[in-house]
Amino acid sequence: MLIAPARLAEYFPLECPPLPRHLADRLRRDLLRSQTRGSGHLAALLDTVLEEVLGLDRVRWLEGSEVGARWSRKLVTGEVVKPRRVWRAVGNGAGGAADGGFVLPVFVAEASGGGDRAAGEGRLGIGRGRRIVSRVVEWMRRSGEEIALLTNGRQWRLIHAGADYDAWCEWDTGLWFEEGVPGPQVTALRILLGRAALEPREPGAPPPLLAAILASRRGQAELSATLGERVRLAVETLIRESAPVLAAIDGGGGAQAGRVSRRDLYIAATRIVMRCVVVLFAEARDLLPRDNVIYHGSYGLQGLREQLARRAGGRAERLRHAHGAWPRLLALFRLIYEGSSHEALPIPRYGGGLFAPGDRAAKEGVSRALAAFEDPRNAPSDAAVHEILEFLCTGRVKVRQGRSSTWVAAPVDFSDLSSEYIGILYEGLLDFELHRAPEDDAIVFLRLGDEPALPLSRLEAEMAPRRLAELIGKLERSRTTSTAAETETGGGEEAGDEEAETAPSEEEGEATEEEPLPGEVAEEGGGEVAEEGASEGGSFDIARILRERVQIWAEKAVKEAKLVPEPRPDTDPLRYDRWTEAVKRRARALYRLVLPGQWYLVRWGGTRKGSGTFYTRPQLARPTVRRALESLCYAPAEEVTDEATGLVTVTKWVPRRPEEILALRICDPAMGSGAFLVAALRYVTDALVESLHFHGRLHPRPDGVICRLADGLPLDDPSQETLPLPPDHPEFEERLRARIKRHVVERCLYGVDIDPLAVELARMALWVETMDRRLPFGFLDHKLRCGNSLVGCWFDRFQDYPVMAFMRDDAGDKNHTRFVHHFREYVVQRGRKRGEIRRSGDVWTEAWKRKRDVIKREAADRIEGQLPLPFEG
Repeated sequence: MLIAPARLAEYFPLECPPLPRHLADRLRRDLLRSQTRGSGHLAALLDTVLEEVLGLDRVRWLEGSEVGARWSRKLVTGEVVKPRRVWRAVGNGAGGAADGGFVLPVFVAEASGGGDRAAGEGRLGIGRGRRIVSRVVEWMRRSGEEIALLTNGRQWRLIHAGADYDAWCEWDTGLWFEEGVPGPQVTALRILLGRAALEPREPGAPPPLLAAILASRRGQAELSATLGERVRLAVETLIRESAPVLAAIDGGGGAQAGRVSRRDLYIAATRIVMRCVVVLFAEARDLLPRDNVIYHGSYGLQGLREQLARRAGGRAERLRHAHGAWPRLLALFRLIYEGSSHEALPIPRYGGGLFAPGDRAAKEGVSRALAAFEDPRNAPSDAAVHEILEFLCTGRVKVRQGRSSTWVAAPVDFSDLSSEYIGILYEGLLDFELHRAPEDDAIVFLRLGDEPALPLSRLEAEMAPRRLAELIGKLERSRTTSTAAETETGGGEEAGDEEAETAPSEEEGEATEEEPLPGEVAEEGGGEVAEEGASEGGSFDIARILRERVQIWAEKAVKEAKLVPEPRPDTDPLRYDRWTEAVKRRARALYRLVLPGQWYLVRWGGTRKGSGTFYTRPQLARPTVRRALESLCYAPAEEVTDEATGLVTVTKWVPRRPEEILALRICDPAMGSGAFLVAALRYVTDALVESLHFHGRLHPRPDGVICRLADGLPLDDPSQETLPLPPDHPEFEERLRARIKRHVVERCLYGVDIDPLAVELARMALWVETMDRRLPFGFLDHKLRCGNSLVGCWFDRFQDYPVMAFMRDDAGDKNHTRFVHHFREYVVQRGRKRGEIRRSGDVWTEAWKRKRDVIKREAADRIEGQLPLPFEG
């Protein structure tokens, strides 16, 4: 998406004056001539469109020989490309022209020769038309220009290119005239590329077109950020709908005999939702056959979402008594894990730990919890499945409306999100813990500050007016400080009271006045929980009484904290009635009620820090990887020495040989979900493709092209990589990069992490990045491993666990809550927790501890046996 629809009204005029009749006639004439008489009349069409229709002054254009060598760029293939024309705005310091102004380069794709000739005919971006688009994008990245216009006379494509992404919009001249008059496409062309859109409104500011594009990109970043919160809501919905089955195996804080800990329940629910996220990424990139009618209609997630939306017709209650979506979802997971050999639906057996079905007899608690979710007796309604899919496929973005901002729903384009977001979405869930309200009390989420969760009985005990006002004021003030601290440290903060737990914020990090009302978010994410609990709890009267109690408390809190200004005593009765209604509305927006026995998620301030996790955004991972790998993938070709300081600056890099690049070994010892590994894969792939062209390692043959990745071998050696496509094939570059990515993944990348699910998601992210649907999920099992990389030993002893590590009582594993070795389980023999199954240490560590005293004695005997006695010799 180039420009979000919500940004159009903010940066562009809502109306455009009609095109004068003489210009419309001239445009129609030049269009017909260019279409019927060939490319010889294309220059006249360019003059008419660019100078007359768009109103871009002729004096600001560079054409022909005026577009000198400084506009030329040598591409990775060795070709030199430059634009046909360049329009320069008035110098304002915001662009890349020689005078410091914004520029619009125009490229022309045509079948005949020329400095910027197209690699083929047909539509832009389709077939051979892909090559000219990719060349223009590469030129933009090498030149630092963010916007360019590409046309072949029939299609006009406006392109925006970033460091690792591109976006575009296109006009088709066949739709420019409707019933003999200029149509909406001509109007849109004049609005987006007119002079008013290309000239800055203020000195030093970007032009409205570029500002709208950048604002849309920021909106997409905000959408991806809110998607993490939506994933949390999906997990919470799944747990809520599976409450009867989970209650039967709930082991509380620890794992009792035959039961599962709540952390394992939470991880299992997270696994199921992350399965859906991976499937959505795969379907958006055609790694799963969404174009197959059987898959789309009977298995696919997007197909399921469309079917549920049609059946609901905008009313979710129509789906509450149907239960066909959940079995279909489980069938999709089993299809991906087991594969299908049917000729109508051929799908490889992908396997992988993420999609492995649960096992009731397993020792691992997460596997037993998965089995409970996948049990036929657990049947979430179609309304719940539709709600989960809507959480994952839509988000909320903030748009300007006049002087204020509002929140609107927006679809999530998974094809536009980078694969690193698979891990980012999961790592955002590490902040939360699963809890269950006590049977004799309700839990109230206060929608203030960090949204603490407090027992209703305790809130009612804090009914003293002064104490109540202090509590509400403290929570209101804590919003700004907690947001700032969370941005710096990656974790939340406690609400300040020992018994308060931090609730997950519905829209974190936004200004209070610009956020959706808490009541609105409650209706979306958690407002229905209380209603569900009322029917499931079996006592509607108890639920009604609890709601009345919390409403009474909330109204008094609003009055004491003066959240709604109180009118004067002599106020008109009608105005006083309006104030009373406003207090009730504000009170309803102040809380979210969790009924006794219901499940809920809370965030503790130390959760992320305690688990040792910190996720890295792609915006940080990419430059970090580039600085780390640039000197390893490229060799300096030109250097400049500063005479004053003696510092050497490299001004030109050339790629190293392919075998040198493939010899790199890149390891992330605490990879999390693989953000740095994905960034390294992209960077090394770009370097390797450039190296193949630079060193002449692509050799055309009648049956395709040989990629000489290893030097010194003959061309007919079986190990040489062959692409069954000629170099001028429209898909050659794409297929080459896909093949190179697989080589880089299999030869260069390694990773370790202590979190098993993070390792699985890292494998998924790299699988999605390779864009090869033939590979199983487990093709990286031997490269990305689950384990503790912080064993603390010297390099010459890396094959042995150092004995000195066991001088500590816990061998360094005391604070590890997710064991990846063979942990031991024992039954508590005394105390209130007698009979519970506890998990501690691991079998291997315990065995070493039992032998520690033996090792000490043996070591002492060995040392004493080597020392000479005083009377000897």
